[in-house]
Amino acid sequence: MKKIFIFSFLVLLIFLSRCSNSPEPSKVNCSNPDSINPNGTSELSLLMRQMHSKAVEMKNLIEIGKKPGDEPVDFANIASATPTDSKTKKPSFSGFAQNYLSALEAVYKSEPENIKLKYNEMVNACLSCHGDHCPGPVPKIKKLMIKN
Repeated sequence: MKKIFIFSFLVLLIFLSRCSNSPEPSKVNCSNPDSINPNGTSELSLLMRQMHSKAVEMKNLIEIGKKPGDEPVDFANIASATPTDSKTKKPSFSGFAQNYLSALEAVYKSEPENIKLKYNEMVNACLSCHGDHCPGPVPKIKKLMIKN
């Protein structure tokens, strides 16, 4: 009986120590793409959610042979948008942002026979940035790819 009590006590201690070391709710956790707002709401996170919605819309149109409408101008301020946690925005972020904006523009300027390729290049620009900065959304972004 004493062994069971000691074992149970140790298990409880381990459990409690792991709970006390869990990250604070206000800290950024880029590894949870399943939550609607895993990292809270910031100017950059809201913008990226809009970018994802626009990419879904673009994908759906391209897959049925239609060209997306007007290029979104709101995305141009991606490099200056305030992130949830300033530590996730490394110096390389502005280069990734410019790469995305160039790829986005290329989708809207592409000829119909190249639009799938240009769209997938835009999605790859997102994946490149998220691979370096905040990998949590990567599985969600990969679903945006158009399979040929």
